[in-house]
Amino acid sequence: MMRVLLQKLRLVAHVMLRALVRLIGWLLWPLRALARRWWRFVREGGWIRRTLTVLGTALVAAVLVLAVTVPWPGYLFTPPFRA
Repeated sequence: MMRVLLQKLRLVAHVMLRALVRLIGWLLWPLRALARRWWRFVREGGWIRRTLTVLGTALVAAVLVLAVTVPWPGYLFTPPFRA
């Protein structure tokens, strides 16, 4: 009795894990396509194109990190004081 129950639980866990892996793969597909296109662009270019692409990517990554981590001051979004 207990052995059959454990087998069914293992089967359910296996099916759920496979579904989760498939869902994650489906959600991350655009990032994978973007990374492949970026790598092909870097690989097929000359050294100037490679250098500019890598520097541009680093600049975009730095701007994104700063946009997320630096706190915005609240006074920028408050209306001006009127007496």
